[in-house]
Amino acid sequence: MADALLAVANLETYYGPIMAIRGVSFAVPERSVVTILGANGAGKSTILKTVSGVMDPQKGTVTFAGREIQGMDPDKVTRLGISHVPEGREVFPFLSVRENLMMGAFTRRDAGGVAEDLELVYSYFPVLRSRAEQRAGSLSGASSRCSRSAGP
Repeated sequence: MADALLAVANLETYYGPIMAIRGVSFAVPERSVVTILGANGAGKSTILKTVSGVMDPQKGTVTFAGREIQGMDPDKVTRLGISHVPEGREVFPFLSVRENLMMGAFTRRDAGGVAEDLELVYSYFPVLRSRAEQRAGSLSGASSRCSRSAGP
């Protein structure tokens, strides 16, 4: 694991008194793809939340580019280049649609490029432009996924 860009060793993370993951170890060499597979409830999301700093491990280490990062605040982990994009409907419910989209540009400093990318997202999902100031938590599943109405 010494030459890995990301190395996880003997990770243990709990939800209160319940152990969610135990003894998880893997390495991600630079310029490679690694997949974590498992059944529902096996701990895949917990592993990713722990690596990205959203959860703190009770044991084990997470090393990125030779630096231990376990227990580091999520914003600092993101600035290093690690991001966790949750699946499904995990949005910041009290932020607007636009604010949720802007969270993806949290560490960017190129305002013009961010604006261009936001326009690109709106071109892919036009309904998001019309709902840009709506609270994300009030979107229905259908309106947040579809940009056109269902035809006859």
